[in-house]
Amino acid sequence: MTPRYGGGYTIQTPGELPTAVTPTYGGGYTVQTPGELPTYVTPTYGGGYTIQTPGELPTYVRPEWGSGGTGQLPVSVPVFLIPD
Repeated sequence: MTPRYGGGYTIQTPGELPTAVTPTYGGGYTVQTPGELPTYVTPTYGGGYTIQTPGELPTYVRPEWGSGGTGQLPVSVPVFLIPD
């Protein structure tokens, strides 16, 4: 990741377009890759984040006690994120 002028970062992977991660008011982020719709990551009450891309259902990610977390779409079964 490379810091960007004015705040945020640019993520550059060889062979891929760069992705800009820009902080927003309120503690969230906007994630944008050229030619794609932006993704908005906003903090939720009690910890965790909501990840929203226009035209798609939001994904809720919240940390669990210890380590790992839970990710869930509004109408699906939760996915448990367990580190190795």
